[in-house]
Amino acid sequence: MYQTALLLLTGPLHYVIESITQYLKYANKTNVKFLYVKLEPEFNRPVSKSDPRNLLRLSSFIPIIYGKASSVCENLDVRVLLNGKKQTNSNGKFSKFDLILTNNDEDDCNITQYIDICFEQNCCNILKLDDTQFTVLNAECQNSLPKFQTYKTVCLGGTFDRLHNGHKVLLSEAALRATDKLIVGVTDKPMLKRKVLWELIEPVEKRIEEVSKFLCDVDCSLSYEIVPIVDPYGPTVTTPDIDCIVVSAETKTGGEKVNQERRKRGMSELSMHIVDLVQNANRNPEEEEKMSSSTSRMHLLGKPLLKSQIIPNSNTSYIILLKGQLMSGKSYIAKCFEQFGVFLICCSDVIQSLLNEDKDLREIITKNFGENLTSDDGSFDYEKFTLECLGNKEKREWIAQTISNKVNYIIEQNLQVHLKTGRCIVLLKQSTLLELKLKTGIDEIWTTILPVSETVRRLKEFYNISEDVATNILKYVPSNEELIHGSNIVFCNLWSTDYTQQQVQRAWCYVKGMLGKL
Repeated sequence: MYQTALLLLTGPLHYVIESITQYLKYANKTNVKFLYVKLEPEFNRPVSKSDPRNLLRLSSFIPIIYGKASSVCENLDVRVLLNGKKQTNSNGKFSKFDLILTNNDEDDCNITQYIDICFEQNCCNILKLDDTQFTVLNAECQNSLPKFQTYKTVCLGGTFDRLHNGHKVLLSEAALRATDKLIVGVTDKPMLKRKVLWELIEPVEKRIEEVSKFLCDVDCSLSYEIVPIVDPYGPTVTTPDIDCIVVSAETKTGGEKVNQERRKRGMSELSMHIVDLVQNANRNPEEEEKMSSSTSRMHLLGKPLLKSQIIPNSNTSYIILLKGQLMSGKSYIAKCFEQFGVFLICCSDVIQSLLNEDKDLREIITKNFGENLTSDDGSFDYEKFTLECLGNKEKREWIAQTISNKVNYIIEQNLQVHLKTGRCIVLLKQSTLLELKLKTGIDEIWTTILPVSETVRRLKEFYNISEDVATNILKYVPSNEELIHGSNIVFCNLWSTDYTQQQVQRAWCYVKGMLGKL
């Protein structure tokens, strides 16, 4: 029913903090998509960034509310407003509130007047969270408050992939410290390749757009410069008039290196402000303790990244192509789905069976590859054959031309048999040796990936080959990036078996949910 809500909180900060979990839980039950939070300790004196007390309150309040939001309403986009002036976004108009939630017991007319003055909009849907009226601001109004240091121009950097509450704390703290301008460097290639599941990182243009939208939402009073960076320094070593750099505890070393480089170039050192990391409240053993984009990307595994354009037909089978990187666990994942009742066609098994049964074809291949492909018992050594093909582009292309028509025909026949049986799910596990070209349409593509270093390690162990040979093999197979392109769902079995099974379960729930609607 509601899309966007404002949570207006008044009264002493320590009382608000004590109740914030319950407020967020209540807001989450309204099923809004966006929740803007406005802190007004003194309702009749709106917060202003020019007042050091307000900056201190916000600085202490922000990590608490984002931390709580991560544990009690992780799917709700929470944004704490920093500016006391009229709020406008980058389009000149602030998001329209469908609902006002407040702990203030002022008459509704006073609250609607406040909304009109601060946001230039009307909203009659007002829900009171409690009936407590705070009239005393206690110790937080005393004059002995510590000084809150601000700077004309502040900078920070990060990947900012799929903006999460940890990012919001970092960006908000930087915005609070800046009086005029905030410079944000957003990492781009090649800096991304050391990140976990870097292939799933969103394009830098989209990440810049999301950072810009967030900052303009929470504080429209600053000037923002948000740029892609391809090294650890970015604008910090080309722009002299920067005063402060905001870092997290884990990127403090990077801030120190920035100052070293600035000194080399004759620039003044930057003041460094360190922001504590937000903890990952709902983490499992495979994930980082802190909230991170890496964990967010791990949560995407097994979920639809790209929705199928095919409309499922209740009278036909739903065909899923499973492809992937070498040694990336395709067989294990395929077997998991087979246990769910999914009909599995394994292309490698088809190829192996074909080579064992077709004597003429086997002789042609042996003639081109050598007699070493025959095992002691006279059977075709498929493992040696696969390794030969993987390490030699010409042989791989030749074998593809030689057997592709026969393999495609056999698989097509198997598919047709099951298509006639009525509606069912078919998982087609593609072989690394051969790209299928079927007449029967594929409804979805699922992909398994693995970091290059782990792929090399597994190749060495499985085939008993050197690192150089394993690395050379990867030159002739599609990269993770190429495999992911156009894929509906991605899996990665880098972690425990349990974590892989969680991914499989997510994908199975998705397929059942989609086909169950028929």
